[in-house]
Amino acid sequence: MLFFYYCMVFKEIYWMQLLFLMCNYPAVYRVLRYVWELVFQGYHVDSQCSEENLDRRIELARELEEEKYGWKLINSVLRDLGV
Repeated sequence: MLFFYYCMVFKEIYWMQLLFLMCNYPAVYRVLRYVWELVFQGYHVDSQCSEENLDRRIELARELEEEKYGWKLINSVLRDLGV
């Protein structure tokens, strides 16, 4: 899941570059935050369920969306990393 979300960053870079050149900084910030949250979610799911199959990981990601999302998830992952 982390690799999938990581690859998604490169798809979004082209749009972010266009938005940046058009001086639409709030949209760039919004996309960067969304991608950053997805990368943290992918890391969290992969670290918690490294032995599970992809279907189970996707199910866990959906559960995380409902209970822990945004900065709550990012803070949780950073705490687990010791940052």
